[in-house]
Amino acid sequence: MTILAPNASEFKAMLAAKKTFLADFYATWCGPCKLQAPVLHEFAEEMGDKVKILKVDVDGVQEIAFDYQIMS
Repeated sequence: MTILAPNASEFKAMLAAKKTFLADFYATWCGPCKLQAPVLHEFAEEMGDKVKILKVDVDGVQEIAFDYQIMS
């Protein structure tokens, strides 16, 4: 199971590598985001090394949220 919390440069490197990943943009205070977390962990376990899961805290890595216009 691979779940990463990338900084802005690591996120951009993942994009440049053209590898398969799923990016979960979340906020620590967001109720629906908290409900989604167990689903992502289950998905990560099922997929193993086939896909990486990136958890991007929109408050912690605002540059990524701004670049991709993540607002909610």
